[in-house]
Amino acid sequence: MNEKKDTICTIPWNHQATYQNGDYGICCQCIYTSGGRMLTNDKPVNVLTDNFNEVRNHPTLIELRRSMLNGEKSELCKLCWDEEDLGLVSKRQQQQHSYKDTLQKILDSEDISGYLDTDTFPIQYLDSRLGNLCNLKCRMCGPGDSSLWLEEMYEMGTPSFKFGTINKPYKIEKVSNVYKIQGDDFQYYTSKKFNDAIQKILPTVNRIYFTGGEPLINKKHYEILDYCIETNFAKNITLEYNTNGTTLNKNLLDQWKHFASVIVCFSIDGIDDIANYIRYPSKWEVIKQHMYDLDNADIPSLFCTTNVTVNIFNVKHFLDILDWYHSAGFKRFHNKLLWHRLVGPDFLNVQVLPLETKKEITELYDDYISKSNIPFIKKQIYSIIDYMNETDMTKHLDRTKDMIETLDNFRNQRLSDYVPWLAKALTK
Repeated sequence: MNEKKDTICTIPWNHQATYQNGDYGICCQCIYTSGGRMLTNDKPVNVLTDNFNEVRNHPTLIELRRSMLNGEKSELCKLCWDEEDLGLVSKRQQQQHSYKDTLQKILDSEDISGYLDTDTFPIQYLDSRLGNLCNLKCRMCGPGDSSLWLEEMYEMGTPSFKFGTINKPYKIEKVSNVYKIQGDDFQYYTSKKFNDAIQKILPTVNRIYFTGGEPLINKKHYEILDYCIETNFAKNITLEYNTNGTTLNKNLLDQWKHFASVIVCFSIDGIDDIANYIRYPSKWEVIKQHMYDLDNADIPSLFCTTNVTVNIFNVKHFLDILDWYHSAGFKRFHNKLLWHRLVGPDFLNVQVLPLETKKEITELYDDYISKSNIPFIKKQIYSIIDYMNETDMTKHLDRTKDMIETLDNFRNQRLSDYVPWLAKALTK
């Protein structure tokens, strides 16, 4: 049983995810191999064509559950295994803690085939990515995750893009000065099929994770909350968000009061001007104010976290974010600044940095650790250094330089004005 527990994650048993284009997903951590998609005849299964419950016994999920039950570490879950090796708390471990009853039910089962009885294991955890509507175009992002990228892609001469594992690229079109993606995939959440499916599973759902795009500007998100409140399901549901923090609808705070609890994660990559450069065209002062607004909100069961995506732009600046976060005086934010490593695109991964630059950053972190009095800081940030130094990816540096220069020119920015040490490193 202990061996099973070391490899089991509850997500393949009680979770349902949809990506921005309506493709069903295994888990947001499954970024390798199929990119978290389930494929039938090399085509992703999609909300617009495939039934919610039938998809839960897709061959990919059956095999994933079978491997977990047999003590195997599936390649699909590589990101969680890597995070655990770095000493981080992985999503797999988080879900074991959040769904102890479901975990015990899995461990007690004698069936190791991987087939799922959907009545015994109903959907409890819904991961909902309602299209790509967003008000930012972060440098490590793209049009599949943010609608604001469409104009740049089109005007820079790249009027199509690939998203997930789909073979046929999505085309961007300009109609009456509005940039759109051809087809209905990224509007899947407006369909009757999706609406009916959501209403059918909500009686057993106790957790909904909203991300995007930017969920707090999405009308459908508010409609789902209203439906949960009207049906009295809200009292059983924990809402979880990943937001860029640029907007905060005051009416939303009233909706949240009806739910069992609310967890809001502010996804930030810097403070002050670097924040605005990486997550363009955000305003750090606005984001910071919204963090304090939630910290002081009159919602007893509201909890907040902050997550940093460590990349080539902010790997040094991360130490400044740490200092700010631990001196901010937050009351309802997690006591640790959370982070995860950017894996792709390769050319923005910290492993792409020149070896001499990596050495300088390592020394900077060593010095910071020796002087810091922040609890647990050594283990937390040494994992960043370990990952950075693990692999030499300098072969991607030319693409790094090209992409930064291209975006800087389009946005009328200069890397040297925001991240001068990186600009210097890339000219060596």
